[in-house]
Amino acid sequence: MLLVAALLALLSCCLVACNLPFEAASPAPPPTGRILYVLSFRVPATKQITASTPVALTVVALRVSSGQHLWQSSPISVPAGDFGHSSVTSGGATLYVSVSAPTANSFPGASRSAKAEIIALDAGKGHMQWRIGLDGKVVRSLTVAPDGNLYLDLDNQMEALNGSTGSHLWSATTAVSYVISKVVATRSAVYVEQEAYSLPGSEPNSTYDSAVVRALNLDSGRQIWRKEVANTNTNQLALLVGVSMQADDQAVYLLRVGQVPNRQGNVFGSVAHTTLFALHAEDGSPLWSDQTQTADAGMEFSLLLYGRTLYIAGAGTPSSLSALRSQSGQALWTWETPLVLNPFQPPNHIYGSSLNKGEGFCALQSGDGSKSWCSNYNQAGPVLFGGPGKICLVAFKITYQGTSETESPAQLYILNENDGSLVAQYSPGNDRVTQIQGIALS
Repeated sequence: MLLVAALLALLSCCLVACNLPFEAASPAPPPTGRILYVLSFRVPATKQITASTPVALTVVALRVSSGQHLWQSSPISVPAGDFGHSSVTSGGATLYVSVSAPTANSFPGASRSAKAEIIALDAGKGHMQWRIGLDGKVVRSLTVAPDGNLYLDLDNQMEALNGSTGSHLWSATTAVSYVISKVVATRSAVYVEQEAYSLPGSEPNSTYDSAVVRALNLDSGRQIWRKEVANTNTNQLALLVGVSMQADDQAVYLLRVGQVPNRQGNVFGSVAHTTLFALHAEDGSPLWSDQTQTADAGMEFSLLLYGRTLYIAGAGTPSSLSALRSQSGQALWTWETPLVLNPFQPPNHIYGSSLNKGEGFCALQSGDGSKSWCSNYNQAGPVLFGGPGKICLVAFKITYQGTSETESPAQLYILNENDGSLVAQYSPGNDRVTQIQGIALS
């Protein structure tokens, strides 16, 4: 049973490479209305889990408005020794399941030859369309571009696949010492943000942190332009925390977050230093830059784009949310809330949580961040907004009885946005051998 628990806790996935003769028939369109796809995996209820024990991956389709069960895919079998983690991504009429191989020492008897794999399913009925093995172990991200093709961070290397057939289009390596942090694909290019830490400096025993953005051609992977967007030597930062990126057909938007020394009286510390700026999508030249701001060093910042509005979400205590015009960087408004802001999906899906009893998942007013309602759910996975007015979240539900509290196993819950009331819930089965791996919407 210890091996079962270890397998359920793994955070990466893959399967031995294979080529199966699936017919590339035209997929049926998804059912009308928003559909939620739930990916889960199951291991046999046995104490003797070995590398050859099959893991069964399945996808279930649910109607968001009611939780109605529409279909369940046939089990996708993976040997336990080849399985690390899996995820599901919606491409409209097609679903893409990525399976990564286990990382070093993550499973006893794991196959050294295991490779990552992508499986395409018809979103209308769950039938498998194609299944391919990849020349790598871990799929760190999978992006479906507007052109329908797939762009993957595979073992810190960019890979492009034809979304209809799974055929390989191109590969693009990453600069030495840099790791891929973010990938955004538009109709014009795929933008890759890469970061490196403690690079050798020009002075003896000195180091610096750096981040670069590369624009790659969608069809060939050829580099269109490259620009360094962070450097602790030139940006007067003590260290680089990270860079968030968004993009559209006009510009690439970047939020650089670092730390700078801070002194208050005789107390020395550091504060977060954020800079928002935009580059022309065509050539990477500067478009505009916002003045830097400071905040608590422990805050986590993210950048989001909705239409022509940029949002900067700062998760901490307190949390903050700011809106700016994407064309110019002009500030529109800012507010703070004592709740930990997460998740936020533009323009008005704003949620947070606190440590107060019964405030595990709270809806916030878009005007000032004040509480609208709270419920007894603690996030255990992703949260998606399935509209109209529906929240889909993987969470633990907390039940209170007197001074004691009970936490149920993680399940999928569909809630009404107006008051947090329950619409439907879904559990893939016995939580000791089954676990939700991911959710997606179409």
